[in-house]
Amino acid sequence: MRWGLLFGAGIVAANLVLQFVLTPLLPWQLIGLLSVAAWFACVVAAGVFAGRTGSLRAAAGAALIAAAVDALRSAAVALAVGIPILPSAGPHIAPTPGLIVAGNVVEFMLIGPLAAAIGVAAARLTRRPSAPNAMAGD
Repeated sequence: MRWGLLFGAGIVAANLVLQFVLTPLLPWQLIGLLSVAAWFACVVAAGVFAGRTGSLRAAAGAALIAAAVDALRSAAVALAVGIPILPSAGPHIAPTPGLIVAGNVVEFMLIGPLAAAIGVAAARLTRRPSAPNAMAGD
């Protein structure tokens, strides 16, 4: 759990810097790419570190927690700052707080399992074998 919270805080910090500090300086495409890269790197790191100290289930949980922390950040920022209304939308009705939270829950339901799978894959790829290789003649 601590690895998920730690790397979730890393995602939050990176996204807040990107969103509020670097947005006026960089093109939005680069901001989006950097945001996705920070999310992916922190989810992988949460899975790797939790997988080294625990099981693959711990790796999945840590990656899921990291994604959940970022989902909370996303909802909090959307509630505080608001969501811009699309110009092509029909009647210009601002999303309500309930709609913002519901959208973030649905988004997390899609991204959460992806984060868990990424965490497990990262932990599996970086795990050291527990027994020496018998085929190598050791």
